[in-house]
This record gives sequence, C-alpha cells and structure tokens, in this order.
Amino acid sequence: RELWGWGKDFVDITCAAEEDKVSCGLWKDDTGVLACREIGGWFPWSKPSKHTICIAEDMSLEEDACGCCEAPCPVQCSCSCSEDVDNGVTAGGVLLNYTRTGKTRCVSTEDSVTAQLLGVYQCAQCE
Repeated sequence: RELWGWGKDFVDITCAAEEDKVSCGLWKDDTGVLACREIGGWFPWSKPSKHTICIAEDMSLEEDACGCCEAPCPVQCSCSCSEDVDNGVTAGGVLLNYTRTGKTRCVSTEDSVTAQLLGVYQCAQCE
C-alpha cells in the first residue's frame, strides 16, 4: 500500500511487546505503537521536524523510528469518568486537562493518547 501523494510505501514496524502497545484512537478497538516520524521539509525554505505519532503497525514508513521523539511519551490516563455526551463518551472514559484553560474533559480511553500527542492535553489528577 502506498501513502497517497507521498510516493512512499507503508511497511510493518515492530516496536513493542504486546503489552506495550497502546490504544490510540485510530480505529475503534484498535491498538498501535508510538513512533517518531519526520514531517515537513517539502519546500526549499522549510525544515522537517520530528513528531511523535501513534500508528498501526502496518502503516509505518521506512524512516519511522520506534518510540517518542524528544517530548515525553503520552501515557494511558487513569482517572476514570463515566459520561460526557458532547464528546460521545457514555461509559469508560478518562479525564484529560486542557493545558491552555485548565478545564477538564472526559474523553474515551482510545482517544486519550492521541489527544496528548496534540501537545495541549495531559492526564488529569484524580481527586
């Protein structure tokens, strides 16, 4: 399979033991691995930068590296919440802090890792 528009083929990546895989909200009930990918540099005046992403093991690029780039890796949050209809969570969610406002929101466990990768969410402290 080819990554559309990039002229690169997807390859399999084996980063972690089965217990180290994370639920990263890619697809319902799917797990992935954390990898460091260089993105950008498509124009002469731009430089590529490294970003931590959560990917399915069969959707890696040849140059991806296992693990996180420079920033700390996201973790599975542990403060549970039961309902946030606006975010589509009806049960089994976790609390995240939006770092820009300090507000807490309930998101699905699957989406919590991906939300942390955005750089503006972190796991909320349990009360």
